[in-house]
Amino acid sequence: MPLLSPAARARAAKPAPPAGRATRHFLLALLTYFMLQALLRVWVSDAVERDEAEQLLWTQQLALGYGTQPPLYTWLQWSVFQLTGVSVAGLALLKNLLLATTFGACFMAARTVLPAATAAAASASMLLLPQIGWESQRDLTHSVLVTSLAACMLWQVLRLLQRPSANTYLLLGLATGAALLAKYSAAAVALLMLGALATGRDTRHLLLRPAFLLAPLAALVVLLPHALWLLDHWGEATRGTLDKMDAGSPPAGSWAVGVAHGMGSLARALLGFVTPFWLVLAALCGRALLAGWRSPPAGPAGQVHRLLRRLLWLTLGFLLLLVLSGASSAVKDRWLQPFLFMLPLLLFSALPEPAPPVLRRLAWAVGSMAALVALLLSLRVALHGQRGSFDELNLPVRGFAQALAAQGLGQATLLTDDAVLGGGLRLYLPGSRVLLANGRANHMAGALAGTSAGSRLAWVSLQADEAQRLAAANTAGLPVPPGAQWQTLALPQLHAQSGAAPARLYWVMLR
Repeated sequence: MPLLSPAARARAAKPAPPAGRATRHFLLALLTYFMLQALLRVWVSDAVERDEAEQLLWTQQLALGYGTQPPLYTWLQWSVFQLTGVSVAGLALLKNLLLATTFGACFMAARTVLPAATAAAASASMLLLPQIGWESQRDLTHSVLVTSLAACMLWQVLRLLQRPSANTYLLLGLATGAALLAKYSAAAVALLMLGALATGRDTRHLLLRPAFLLAPLAALVVLLPHALWLLDHWGEATRGTLDKMDAGSPPAGSWAVGVAHGMGSLARALLGFVTPFWLVLAALCGRALLAGWRSPPAGPAGQVHRLLRRLLWLTLGFLLLLVLSGASSAVKDRWLQPFLFMLPLLLFSALPEPAPPVLRRLAWAVGSMAALVALLLSLRVALHGQRGSFDELNLPVRGFAQALAAQGLGQATLLTDDAVLGGGLRLYLPGSRVLLANGRANHMAGALAGTSAGSRLAWVSLQADEAQRLAAANTAGLPVPPGAQWQTLALPQLHAQSGAAPARLYWVMLR
């Protein structure tokens, strides 16, 4: 691979001003791409994915906590809805602004030590990480937000390496507090970043400065209201998280069986997370990467590389500890996002400045991936429909909502055991209140406490089996009155071929 001369590399080690033309152009390109993705999401389907549906249900009221998730994403989504109305456009706008923030913060972090072109390559290469380039667009919310804030945390840490200041410590603390309000796993992200700083001779002094105290103080101020709520709702907040960590574990067996299952899951998650990113970089500059890894460059870029390398080893050790302790026997790819998004910056900080042909080939690879993601996301609902393998975005929720409105349920309280259905109904029945039954009668009784005695109340479901519908209603403490008649409506799934089985909605009046 052609490289610059030693003199040119020395000049490149001096960071250029971050507000240059290249910076503005790259950030504008990011914003353009993600706004295009938002428009495509609105165009693709008027139904919603599961995470989107949860936000539609939760934003009906502001609260200090929402079950197993911290509240920041819901607060942000509520704020966006005040501008856009409750809509798919509002959902897509927030998601893509956060993704643009992730890429922008990584670019600015890289820009502290790398030339603009290399920093742009490090940031854009995250599109080659499937969890960020594809899954974050497909159906994630809290993971997207916490990764965005983790990127902001890393940016402030790298700013501290170059020029420690009270303002930067304060911004780091605010970003950390916000990340904890986004997802509880941010606590591990923050501790691992602290560990990476503390274990480096050239970085631990940053933790000994008096101004460092501003960071935890700012984080505490941001987190305090939710922390007080959490003390009274600890079981509610942690139950779902612990269930997810143990999901997919063997039904029975020894500690060794569970660990073996977890190790295999972790290996698959790590490989799935980094592919095809590592293949592209190996093909374009594999030898230079190996050389840079063995002998990191001198100067600021080398300092950043050593810090990120320590962060990587600590992260892998933390994940291994989770598996070996038995705390998690199934590791999900999405859990890795706030920990491993920095891999492109880690590798690019070990490289001498890549020659223009290498950057052009990388830009072609990233651009091709971006176009492929946009194309597949645009076609997936139609393809699912044509193959008969329907998912949430094929559900005709608009038609269901119109049918319920025609039955006088446009201004009612609707109860459901299906989050996707409930979220979709909230989109198209803005005058109705939609509640998700979580299987606890006392919870449902509290949720209904504010419902007036004369208002209409209906149970809606997608379950074809009447016994299951009745059981779900009874479990939620809402027994169906004797003699009540279930009504049903069948509508074709979106993009379904002629003759395909329709989607069926069932509802019954409770009062």
